[in-house]
Amino acid sequence: MAYKGKREQKTFVEEIIVVSGVLIAGVALQFFTGGFDKAFLAFPVNVILLLPLIALFFVKRVALERVASGSLSIILLIVFTIAALYMGLIPGNQVKVSWP
Repeated sequence: MAYKGKREQKTFVEEIIVVSGVLIAGVALQFFTGGFDKAFLAFPVNVILLLPLIALFFVKRVALERVASGSLSIILLIVFTIAALYMGLIPGNQVKVSWP
């Protein structure tokens, strides 16, 4: 049982690292390219981005288990809650159009 606890802790740390990496990449994109233009996800691009996700669904089921884990959901809920609080409490921010 002790091994399972250490493995779960290691997975939780890995997921925090992944979420932190995505947030850092979003901050870097925001710094270098400016705000996120929602028109970027218009018709041809959204289909092109969706096709690899569909292919991953059929090819690699293990990746879906990782994305659907409870600890990753908790981390993402915390990050989303912080962003929502920031957006609601600080007037004049650009959270809706920022990359992170």
